[in-house]
Amino acid sequence: QNTTTYTIMFSWANDKLSRLSETLAPPPDTPAPRFLAALASGDENAALGVLRENQYDFRHSPIKPRGVCALHVAASYGCLDVLRELLNAGVRVDYADHDGRTALHHAASSSTMSPPTALAAVRMLVEECGADASGRDVGGMTPYDVGSNQAVRGYLLPRQLQEETRREQLSKANVAAPPPPPTMMTNNNNGGQQQQQQQQQGGTT
Repeated sequence: QNTTTYTIMFSWANDKLSRLSETLAPPPDTPAPRFLAALASGDENAALGVLRENQYDFRHSPIKPRGVCALHVAASYGCLDVLRELLNAGVRVDYADHDGRTALHHAASSSTMSPPTALAAVRMLVEECGADASGRDVGGMTPYDVGSNQAVRGYLLPRQLQEETRREQLSKANVAAPPPPPTMMTNNNNGGQQQQQQQQQGGTT
């Protein structure tokens, strides 16, 4: 009983200390936490300011666990101006995190946005930025498969099927195409000798 009591007391004290440390923690003053805080509060201008004042230094670096970078977080919050800024700064639209999830996966699966906002983010990534609607994560899931609402899934499914059909047709065309004929390499010296021999033969006949 004493052991159980001590365990409960220790757990309670540890929880209190953890909550106290979070309360007393200083506000984020490094670029990545400031960027995350701005996105979480919906302040795109502040997020853009962090990006610009730091010359996009962390645009390719993971800023959350599992290799999640700035593009993925911006997509999950539906911050379209931030997405455009990052893509214009050279971040690839299909850059994937450690789980193989792209910005389109993050936008489609996000539960932090309303359906219209999520759909707007997904449409922008596909139509403006060329995101691959058929891309699969390490578990084989496409953005459609992880879609969080019907509007997003209804938009993604025909585009996934269209891309998969296009790839299948391209693959079949490559298989059916005959191999190119072998290139005949002619030695100039040999060619000259053959021509000379033919001339000699013609002269003797």
